[in-house]
Amino acid sequence: MSENYIIPAQTHIGHVHLKVANLERSLKFYRGLLGFQVTTMYGDQAAFLSAGGYHHHIGLNTWHSKDAPPAAENSVGLYHTAIVYPTRRDLAATYDQLQKAHYPLTGASDHGVSGIPAECIAKSNQIKTSIYNQVVSLDNVFAVGDIAFIETETHPRGFPQLASVAIDQASNIAHNFKLLAQQKALKPFEYVNKGSMATVGRNKAVVDLAKPQWRFQGFFAWLIWMTLHLFLLIGFKNKLIVFINWIYKYFTHRQSLSLLFEPLRRKLTEKV
Repeated sequence: MSENYIIPAQTHIGHVHLKVANLERSLKFYRGLLGFQVTTMYGDQAAFLSAGGYHHHIGLNTWHSKDAPPAAENSVGLYHTAIVYPTRRDLAATYDQLQKAHYPLTGASDHGVSGIPAECIAKSNQIKTSIYNQVVSLDNVFAVGDIAFIETETHPRGFPQLASVAIDQASNIAHNFKLLAQQKALKPFEYVNKGSMATVGRNKAVVDLAKPQWRFQGFFAWLIWMTLHLFLLIGFKNKLIVFINWIYKYFTHRQSLSLLFEPLRRKLTEKV
């Protein structure tokens, strides 16, 4: 283990504040193993660490947790956080640090952009793709849906993160896979605005159609919204279950899941 290891300045983590039982022990991990640099110390009560000289990415304190025992399983606390390294080489260096220190590793996870170069990640944390949904600077790697960021003159901030866009992209990329197999030119993705709609309450919704340009709201819009969502569901069984749940909720003003607890509620009521 290298005592002088420093985490790369381009590392991303956001802001994480932790209540710890032993500050020195926590510093041995975050500073000694992971390589975060201490920016501020408050005696033996708190420490702030960062990557690249930022004021702090990680805050550690013992103000209400000094010498506390380990938290019970399933208790309230931090469930997950991710440290995103700029390159796989940097990640490997940290992994080597942990291995040499015999630090236990209990698993691994993929955060959706593993193996994707940092220059391919947009500010919105989406993956930059071409108009063919091909990840920029990578061959034969594609992305569709909410994770894909396509910048055009008409949509400099990317296309709307809607199901209709993802469905159209998937259809286009399936066609392009056939063209790739035939060694033909790919077909660019063309976004067609079909409009949008949203429910805003009981018996109320808004509908904004692109072609023809028509906007309306109220009960009729709410019926259109419900009908369209039912038809877009996959499978007759799913359509039927959702429809029954909606009918139950409409007349009872309760979620259908409450049916599962109704016998228990009755028993508790009888005992009281």
